[in-house]
Amino acid sequence: MPQVNNTDNIYVLLLIGMAGMFLLASAVVLFYVRNQKRLQRQKEEQIRYQKELTYAVIQSQEAERKRIGRDLHDDVGSALSNLKLYTIQLQEGRPEAFATYKAFRTQVDVIIDKVRSISHMLSPAELEMFGLEESIEELCLVIHQSGAVEVTFDNRAPAEMKRLSYERALSLYRVLQELFANTVKHAGAGKVSLTFYQEGNELVCVYKDNGRGLGKKTPGQPSWGIGMRNIESRLGMIRATYQLQDPSEQGFGIQINIPD
Repeated sequence: MPQVNNTDNIYVLLLIGMAGMFLLASAVVLFYVRNQKRLQRQKEEQIRYQKELTYAVIQSQEAERKRIGRDLHDDVGSALSNLKLYTIQLQEGRPEAFATYKAFRTQVDVIIDKVRSISHMLSPAELEMFGLEESIEELCLVIHQSGAVEVTFDNRAPAEMKRLSYERALSLYRVLQELFANTVKHAGAGKVSLTFYQEGNELVCVYKDNGRGLGKKTPGQPSWGIGMRNIESRLGMIRATYQLQDPSEQGFGIQINIPD
């Protein structure tokens, strides 16, 4: 009988061992890849769900704001206007009541202006009636005339701005409201500049103030406060990107790029 070479047996065993190790390693890699894909799908679904939930919440908020703004303007505003007319009738023929009447009418005028301002902030009628450019001009004018900050508005892309849908225009308008509110309340700024221009297929919005700025964010620190989280959510809804000004520079600045 032929004798089996021990060396051949060793080679066979080594080959079998190597094949087994290869199969085991392949199984581990396959399991890892499948697990990573599953985790990635779960992560993408979670992000999609969060976006849909955020969109639904914002849409609900806008509908409620619109209703409240309309009620303020139509009901409360009209009631105050009627009250103002009554004071005019009471004042006629009664000179002795002039001082009281004047003070009362001044106070009514202040209340009417506040109601109009609140209803405008809740539901900007100009946006539906005249478009985004006129609404932003009105917003800048109101803030400028309030004396809170000096505002300059430079629109170099009126045609591109008009092409935005109402939903995208409203999201951008809300972002600007949030930015102005942050500047007035927290920045201690004296000037704000707002510029729009077209760059390629994107509408670019640049907002800058000369206030204190956001300060430097440390690694691992969550996103800037609630205001910036609201801005991030609204910009995400319209597929817009943004870049904040370097914290080492004076003031606060943000560039928003809105694709067609």
